Amino acid sequence: MQGNQPGQALISSGPSRWQHALLEPDTVALIGASGDPTKNTSRPQRFLQQCNWPGKIVPINPSRDELFGVKSYKSVLDYPDSIDQAFVMTAAAHIPLVIEQCGRKRIPVVTIYTDGYAEIGEDGLAQQEALVRLAKHWGIRLLGPNCIGLIQAHRGLALTVNAVIDTDRPVPGSYAMISQSGSMIGSLMTRGQARGIGFSTLISVGNECDLDLADMIEACASQAQTKAIGLFMETIRDARRFRQAVAHAMSLDKPVAAYLIGRSALGNQLAQSHTGALAGSGLALSSFLDDCGVVRLQSMEALIEIAPMLRPRAAQRNRSQGKSRVAVLTTTGGAAAMVMDNLGLHGIEPAYADASLQDLVEASIRSIDSTHPVPKLRAAPIIDLTLAGSAIQYAGVLAALAQWDACDAAVAVVGSSARSKPALAMHPILEHAPSFTTKPIAAFFAPQADEALALLSAKHIAGFRTPESCADAIAAIMRWRRPRQVEHAALGQASRSLLEHLSIAFQVKNQQPNEAQAYELFESLSIPCSPHQVFELSDLAQVMKDESLDQYVLKIVSHEITHKSDLGGVLLDLDRYSSWDKALEALRDRVMQHDAILATQANPTNRARSGLRQVLVQKKQKALGEVLIGYRYDAVVGPVVVLGIGGIEAALNPHVALRPAPIDMEDAFAMIAEIPGLLRYQGFRNLPKGDMKALALVFIMPEGLAHGVMAVDAVVRLRVPAKKQPR
Repeated sequence: MQGNQPGQALISSGPSRWQHALLEPDTVALIGASGDPTKNTSRPQRFLQQCNWPGKIVPINPSRDELFGVKSYKSVLDYPDSIDQAFVMTAAAHIPLVIEQCGRKRIPVVTIYTDGYAEIGEDGLAQQEALVRLAKHWGIRLLGPNCIGLIQAHRGLALTVNAVIDTDRPVPGSYAMISQSGSMIGSLMTRGQARGIGFSTLISVGNECDLDLADMIEACASQAQTKAIGLFMETIRDARRFRQAVAHAMSLDKPVAAYLIGRSALGNQLAQSHTGALAGSGLALSSFLDDCGVVRLQSMEALIEIAPMLRPRAAQRNRSQGKSRVAVLTTTGGAAAMVMDNLGLHGIEPAYADASLQDLVEASIRSIDSTHPVPKLRAAPIIDLTLAGSAIQYAGVLAALAQWDACDAAVAVVGSSARSKPALAMHPILEHAPSFTTKPIAAFFAPQADEALALLSAKHIAGFRTPESCADAIAAIMRWRRPRQVEHAALGQASRSLLEHLSIAFQVKNQQPNEAQAYELFESLSIPCSPHQVFELSDLAQVMKDESLDQYVLKIVSHEITHKSDLGGVLLDLDRYSSWDKALEALRDRVMQHDAILATQANPTNRARSGLRQVLVQKKQKALGEVLIGYRYDAVVGPVVVLGIGGIEAALNPHVALRPAPIDMEDAFAMIAEIPGLLRYQGFRNLPKGDMKALALVFIMPEGLAHGVMAVDAVVRLRVPAKKQPR
């Protein structure tokens, strides 16, 4: 028996060591391996043998001497040589002992297939955290639990229980795929290979109790075989680490693309229940991925088919150039219209042919055949050569699009010839696609044309089976931006003191700030607020007796109630009342009715009583419109800023723009542009213009803020820090 004792210096766990042991192992122990070919636990050994993996397989089964022609051992401690990785398939009760034995054997990384941990609830989470502590003691990195394994195609390392290897062999390629849904690695592999796309590595991350998505990005980026990385994502465990991992991959000229499930409320719920992950909002996660420089897709098909388009972003357009324009070239108008229609849904505009393109086309065709007729291009959303268009004309226009400054990307659409004459139909694309060095090019085939897709894939040109996935991929590339560093603005002393005071009240009394306290904090941040004053109920009428009611708004003051209007806690039209006493009486009646309704509810913990003791009188404001601006802490990605339309339209048109904080002015103006309802305040159809710069400055909150905006409502809610997920 070998051994380190607890408390001794254990395994060196530097990144390169566990990365090599995980992705390039020479010896793998299969703990809990079975000799019954009908059992899942037999698959890793059978698959490694079927894929001719050149390394050493060490089956661990205390009741067998041999498995599938390979000597078996009772424990990893009985194997005489070193082991790089252990793949564990035993019952959960045995895993602590297995980890200890792996530690004594100095195995640097352990993958746990066994489930029944964080994904089942608190008891499973507690067991999972215990495994992490034990592994950390022994210097072991854990992948999983609830992990289906990985495939490293270049060496035939099919260390997985995914049944796909029974029917398909991994085809080596340069695209690494990391999935937070274990069974999806087989689906992604087969769908990619059907399109001629091979993979360097496919990894299931399981519950990510230790090694997580960020670690796998860095590990795949370290592989020479990997040129781009795809993510099938549900959530992010550590936003800071994820951002660093993507930046590391990009520094090695290895772009990262992602398809995020959990964007809808139901999808978010399913993602959380799948692996026990903490789930944030889909909008926040999507915006965070954009901010990190991830090429974000909206479909699994696009995640696969975009692979040839993922190249270093140095040649990509700068986002400040405005809306993206895409040229769609075709001889079959209906198919091209489908592509352009879907591009339009992503906010992408067509590149209309102009005189400069006509000149480029003429020069290009003349260089191919000086006697060939030059098509007259129309200024239309698609460049349709019609069925009369020749191969030379198609090639000439395609070559011209590569040089044309008025388009940011090109899509070559091919009709039935892609299936009937694939080699001939693909010739212009194969010949001229390499000239698209500063802009992306893609192809969409109207018929099912697998041979044509394979021809393009062999030359690393993106081909798409559906107009939806084609548009999705183009839009994702167009949306991509290089991450920028934006520094958090330092809070002034007054703001820090106020926050400290509010935090103490929250911790000691469980008391959230009321509206007046929120205004005080906003004003300390240089945000202009509508003049207001808080009154005891008995003082209101006497102090305000000489003030005209129609100039003010009356509100309840509460530490508990966030949405005061929902319970009638806001009176806007005070001129309906003959006196301040009558207005106060009406406000009191409203909130008493609300409290009476709450008193009948079965669950007293759900009651948010108004507790009317004070009121806030606020000066009415006249303005062009109302917007909602929020700053909140997302459970997954951290601080975010949110913009939406205010007033009743917030309920009727709940569209919002969101960015991870902090942001700069360019981000702020981009958020404003994303809210269609704000067009009316920017001179739309000669309507009065609002001060958009002042609105943008609210997000930045510098000293000396322009007074083109004013806060007329304010809510501050302090959060209870969430329990940190185990690492």
